Formats: sequence, C-alpha cells, structure tokens
Amino acid sequence: MKNKSLFFITIFFIIIFNSIIYSAINSSMFINGEAHIRVEKDIRITNVKVLEQENGAYETYNNDYSHDSTSINATLPNINSTITYEVTITNKSDIDYEISEIIEKSYSNVNIKYEIIDLKVSDIIIGNTTHKFKIKLTTISNENNQTIINLKYIFKEVKNYWDFTYTGNIQVFNVPYTGKYLLEVWGAQGGTNAVKNAEGGVGGYSSGVISLENVDKLYIGVGRQGGTYNGGGKGSPSGGGATHIALNNNLQELYNYSNNIEDILIVAGGGGAEDASNYSSGIIGGSGGGFLGCTSLFTPGYGGSQTQGGTGYGNGSFGRGGNSFSGSDPGGGGGGGFYGGGSGGNQHWSSGGGGSGYIGNPLLKDKTMYCYKCQESSDESTKTISTTNISEEPISNYAKRKNGHAKITLIEKNR
Repeated sequence: MKNKSLFFITIFFIIIFNSIIYSAINSSMFINGEAHIRVEKDIRITNVKVLEQENGAYETYNNDYSHDSTSINATLPNINSTITYEVTITNKSDIDYEISEIIEKSYSNVNIKYEIIDLKVSDIIIGNTTHKFKIKLTTISNENNQTIINLKYIFKEVKNYWDFTYTGNIQVFNVPYTGKYLLEVWGAQGGTNAVKNAEGGVGGYSSGVISLENVDKLYIGVGRQGGTYNGGGKGSPSGGGATHIALNNNLQELYNYSNNIEDILIVAGGGGAEDASNYSSGIIGGSGGGFLGCTSLFTPGYGGSQTQGGTGYGNGSFGRGGNSFSGSDPGGGGGGGFYGGGSGGNQHWSSGGGGSGYIGNPLLKDKTMYCYKCQESSDESTKTISTTNISEEPISNYAKRKNGHAKITLIEKNR
C-alpha cells in the first residue's frame, strides 16, 4: 500500500513538472480547467480591472488577459452606459519596447463603441517601468447591449542605434530619449581612375559623446565616394565627400555652415581622388580625416587643416575640396572635410589631398579621430590617431573605403 501511494505521488509530480515545462513553451496553460499558470516574459500585461461603471454598465463575465492580449465581456443596458477598464503593462527588462500594433481580434457589437486611452501605436514602454492605460466602452444604441472585445498588443524591441548611409540628401534624426549618445562618422573614399591597383584616399573616422534632449534634432550629411556631394572636389575623378552631424540648423551641406560653426558637432574628412594612371599601386590620393588631411602621393594636393583648405591646382575651402577641372586632362579632386583638400594638377598622376575632420565642438566629450597613416595630435579638441586599419564596412576606429557612413548609439538614458 505504501509503495502504491509513493507511485501515485511520483506520477503526480511528473505531471506537474511536465505541465510547467509545457507552459514555459506555450506562455500559459490550464491545469484541470482551473489553475492558470502564467509564464513571465520581459514585457507583458500583468493586470486588467474595472475602474469605473456608469449608468447601469457591468461585466457580463470576468475579464481575462495573457502576456499580450486583453479580453473584455460587458453589458451596457442604457444609452450612454459606460464601463472603463484599467490595463497594466509591466516591462521587467532593461530593453525598451514599442507598441508597434494593436490588433482587434474580435469586436462583436458596433452599437457599443470602445476607445483606448493613454496608449497608442508608437508609444514606448521604457525598461523596468510599468505603464497603465484604459479601455472605455460606451453604448450608442439600445439594441444588442452586450459586447466582447479582444485586443492583442504587439511589443517590438526598440534598438539603441541608428545607421545612416549615403542618400544624396540631409537626413534628420529626431532624438528619442534624453541621455548620452555616441556619434560616429566616416568620410567617403576619393574616386579612382587607375588601370592598376591604385586607390583614392580613404575616408577618416571621428567619434564623440554628447548629451541630448528628446526634443533635439540632428542633421546628418553622408559623403559619397568620388562624388561632389558634401564637398568632394570636382576632378577626373572627384574627391570623396565628408560626413558630418550638425545641431539645430538644417543648412544642408557642410559648406553652408561657415557662419554657424558652433552648430557643427562632428566631421569625418573625405579622401582625395587618385589619378595616378599606370604609374603606381596602393592608396595614392590623400587620406581624409584627423586634424590635418593627408597630402596625395604624386603632384600633390595638400590636405585641409582646422583653419584653411589644402593647396593644389585648385585650393580647398571650408567644407569643400578643391576642383581640378581645367583643359582636357584634369587631375583628381580634393576630399571634402571641415576644410577640404587641394586638388591635383592639370595632368595625369596628379591626385587630390584629403579633407580634415573636426571634433572641436565643446559639447562633444570623449572624442577622437582616426585616419590612415596621418599626422597625430594629443590635444583634446583635435585628438588624432594614425591607423592602417581600413574597411568597406563602418567599423569603429577604422578608415573607410567606398561611401561614407554615420552611426548614432544611445549609451545612457535618463530615467
């Protein structure tokens, strides 16, 4: 008898254990039709309750909810009868979630209207917080005064970084949270016009941290390889465009900020175009970035600095590389930058210089520039580190091939 009792107890615990495992997979389940096991999720609905009942309204059956759904069954017997429910969403994770969709799974009575108060699509439930909203039902007709409303809420994880590629236009970033953000920009590579393996100068990299309010807007211009957008100098081919992020003034391309330098947050210089024909291989155009853009290898266009454009056949200027269009045989254009590089001369194997980067805005902290085989600086406002790391993909502290890039990352959010 004792062994038989032990057998049944063992079987009972096996059933319970399997039930719990099953519930973990399926979010919730019923045991014997009564006990309801709810499995915790990072974000879920944790409560639904009647908040107000007016003019005879009442619950027909008790409300119910799962991790992402609410079910309401109510009777509203008179015109203007109302019943209001309060729903609680709890986010137990460190991740923010957006309400990406509210789905009406069933709604059985058009004579009773419902409205959702204090919750809408695109609202964000911040990590480790609780959010409460209301569902209000109101009778608009005496006919058929009972209704069932089942709603499902889709929670979408909010990313903490935003990438910006070349588009040929200024891109606007609406700051979503008050907090600290890491700004990273990569300038574009200069154009290439060689039969062999010679290349235009690669774009530089700049980074820094800034505190922003959730009402701020940032304006981003991403440079193009061998194109004139955002300051690449004209030539055969053209220099690479700079990439910049600015605050408050939507003045379009970088060169328009000459009278509003305080609004420029950060710049990565573009590389000078290569025009070495068959004479060489390797990176021939002057590389962009750093406090001083690099000089090109042959018949040089010089790099831009923090105070003036690089010299060459065509001189660089604020926000623009020098142009090299003259006669039938132009050289390579200068790279765009805080100050652009000078262009190559009116002949082959005459390449452009790189444009300078910029991190001098006092709002920017923990700031550094990297550039390919460039002159270094240890000063806070011009800190520059030379690197031989190059990638077509945007990698922190690497010089950049191809088009430029910008990335904004939320690193600390104010609660």
